[in-house]
Amino acid sequence: MATTDTLSPPAQPLWKQVWNFPLVTLVVALALVAAVLAGAGFALPKIFEPVAREIAVPVQTAITIAALLALYKLVIAHLGERQHDDLPISQAPRGLVIGTLAAFILFSTIVGLAALFGS
Repeated sequence: MATTDTLSPPAQPLWKQVWNFPLVTLVVALALVAAVLAGAGFALPKIFEPVAREIAVPVQTAITIAALLALYKLVIAHLGERQHDDLPISQAPRGLVIGTLAAFILFSTIVGLAALFGS
């Protein structure tokens, strides 16, 4: 008499098991980030070549950061068996306030110490 195990989930195909393996997911994510950085590094200087460097570099940096954020939210957060978003939009305002306050305290401390010790 053949028995079937009704408690175990159906096995995934081998390609999906490999694709969902954490190390494979990490390599895919790193390759995607490298591709976005390489694309931005090659394309953006050509696009902004006639623009003054003082304007072009911050704009290129902002575009690169926006492209990386979009890559993370649209692709990387959905890779792997356990999909997880480390940058939820709902917590962004709280994180922005905490980061701004921490930066203010850090820079104020540095400036205060520099003034105190005469640098």
